[in-house]
Amino acid sequence: MELSSDIENISQPDLMEWNYTTGEVIEMPIWGFWLKQIATPIIVVIGVVGNLLSMYLMRPRRRGNKSYRQYLFSLAFFDTLTLVERQMSEIDILMVNERNTSLYRYFSDVGCSTFNFASNTATLMSSWLIVLMSFERVVAVYFPLKRSSWCQPKTAIYSILILFILIALSQVFRLVMIEQKEDVCVSKQEYLEIYLKLDLYFYKFSMLFLLPMTLACLLNGMVVYKMCLLPQLIESEHLSSAVWVTRMHRRKNKTSIMLIIVSFTYIVTMCPAAVTSFYIHISLRRYGKSQVNYIRKLMPMFNSFEVISELNYAINFYIYIMSDKSYRVELKRIFRGEKRNSLSVSRTRMEQVTLTTQDGKYCRSTEGAGGTLSRSLTSGV
Repeated sequence: MELSSDIENISQPDLMEWNYTTGEVIEMPIWGFWLKQIATPIIVVIGVVGNLLSMYLMRPRRRGNKSYRQYLFSLAFFDTLTLVERQMSEIDILMVNERNTSLYRYFSDVGCSTFNFASNTATLMSSWLIVLMSFERVVAVYFPLKRSSWCQPKTAIYSILILFILIALSQVFRLVMIEQKEDVCVSKQEYLEIYLKLDLYFYKFSMLFLLPMTLACLLNGMVVYKMCLLPQLIESEHLSSAVWVTRMHRRKNKTSIMLIIVSFTYIVTMCPAAVTSFYIHISLRRYGKSQVNYIRKLMPMFNSFEVISELNYAINFYIYIMSDKSYRVELKRIFRGEKRNSLSVSRTRMEQVTLTTQDGKYCRSTEGAGGTLSRSLTSGV
């Protein structure tokens, strides 16, 4: 099977660059190609269903007034767009190889540039929302007194909008440099050299992989360190007997752990494809034609890593339901067709929280959004 530069210009830009500069066609092993063709639709279907359920669960009126849910809703939305684009790319590759036609044959120059701009913006948003969410976790655990004022849903929405504007501006070059040529969306010949540099070094290696992965590792490492340190602090301050402290600590830890798992899933699934892609690019740049046969043998492994990277956009919903019982409970209500009232009634049920102190016993009763706090000194009782 032969894959020309035009076929591989989206998922494998390094080979596109080699083919453009040499005019050669590289013969690819067939099993890597079919692995992607079979695995990608399965991942896309599972991921799109999960992401749609995530967006349903994370709606503010469905999941309460938590800022991190704004990030999870947006993450599910952009993950869905990325999965759809991945599937369209695989369909296009299959059509070109099997039927000698293209999915983008009816696209105009404007259509090609707009589609390329939108798809890459969505992919970047999926990566940088992880960073933004990790930064909010750092604020929440390092500045707990400021958490209620800084980590608000409105603040999260404004942060997401600002991030979207910045990322969209970083991809404006695609609106100028992309055209439709011979039924394929490619770079204009006069912009080819600068486009390859922007697409490879600026977009792929820096914006998509290196910067967000580094920041995500750093920020989540800070959160993990603080979470490990807090139990020691509670014990040193003789607060371990206060039931409200330990319960609050466990509840916040549960949310933080879930978000940390989401972040490290992104790193683990994306890193192999990023490293392999970088290695392929450096090999072609440094050794040129002598490396073509070796790269050809390496491509099936790269295809496998690309399939793994697609899991990043499909797996988050399943992390939520495995790590938090409340998501599983609400998911059951959705499939049973129960109304929201049943959940509201359970939340307005009287709750008793006993706070044990040296002076006596405190009883806090909450009912719905409002609550009453009563104190009863029960020394010796």
